[in-house]
Amino acid sequence: MHPEDTSGFRVIGHSDLEGHGDGMQVMPLGDVLYVAHFGPSGKGTTVLDISDREEPRVVRQWDAPTGSHTHKVQVADGLLMVNHELFRSEGPAPVGMVIYDVHEPLDPRRVGFFDTGGRGVHRIVYEGGDLAYVSATPDGYTGRIWMIVDVSDPARPTEVGRWWWPGMWRAGGEILESPATEEWLVHHAMVHGDRAYLGFWDGGMVVIDISDPTAPRTVSRLGWEEGGTHPHLSSPARSRPRGRHRRGDHGGL
Repeated sequence: MHPEDTSGFRVIGHSDLEGHGDGMQVMPLGDVLYVAHFGPSGKGTTVLDISDREEPRVVRQWDAPTGSHTHKVQVADGLLMVNHELFRSEGPAPVGMVIYDVHEPLDPRRVGFFDTGGRGVHRIVYEGGDLAYVSATPDGYTGRIWMIVDVSDPARPTEVGRWWWPGMWRAGGEILESPATEEWLVHHAMVHGDRAYLGFWDGGMVVIDISDPTAPRTVSRLGWEEGGTHPHLSSPARSRPRGRHRRGDHGGL
């Protein structure tokens, strides 16, 4: 973006990430910024000191494992979570989610790893607490499913529950009844209360009841006949005007 293309914005600082400019997702923690790299540069995560907003400073930077990328980060409750997913390869590479302790924000310390197998974790949602939510492709599935992970002990993250659309579990003998030209897979989900709202790629949008995280349950799905829509995510309306809530609504579908 060039300054002449902006309206109402003013650039106050910039980092070239040590020449590795494929930053994709960024998450701040006070005066620290964590940058996840898309993958082509080979870098995985960069830690920036942004206490001087005009002069962001790279403090740490490490590579993604060969054959993978680590293009997503989430930070809350003293934990940094980073995905590991195969990237333009068939592996081998460690796949899943790494957990770092960031009580010293500029010096993340790796404490745990959640191994999914398959192609690994694509996206993570973590806003603190005991549970993290990931889209991942374990072995035996036609595409990405949704998994709930207990991170109350960051050194030993464990799966709590998983959700997939009937037919996606190929190893279990299921057959997905969707057009061959469509991809039904989880991209990303937003969580609000006891509901999760999934962007389900060509499958549209799905609302899941997670009141029992060990047994996620489909509430509803909204699809489009033409397919090919690729919704990345859906998000609940956190509030709505009085009088517009209708019987059968599920928290901002």
